[in-house]
Amino acid sequence: MIFHAACEACHRGAMSGLAAGAPLPDAPDWLGTLHLANITGDRNAGIGALGDAVVARMIRYGLNRDGAWDPCRAIRSAMRTSRP
Repeated sequence: MIFHAACEACHRGAMSGLAAGAPLPDAPDWLGTLHLANITGDRNAGIGALGDAVVARMIRYGLNRDGAWDPCRAIRSAMRTSRP
């Protein structure tokens, strides 16, 4: 249920039934083209090989799969949690 409410709209491509990543919808032009991560259970391309704590940390702190701070990911997190 949470996936459908919070994740699916951005992470699932228009022509796909999977959350295999998609361009960020309605991103401002000045931000450029952003592509959201593959959050499927695939162990290589998605998050299937990552533990729950690692995934939670990535979401919470805007980190990439290598654990490095990703400014674009952090900006997206901030944009999603801010009220207009």
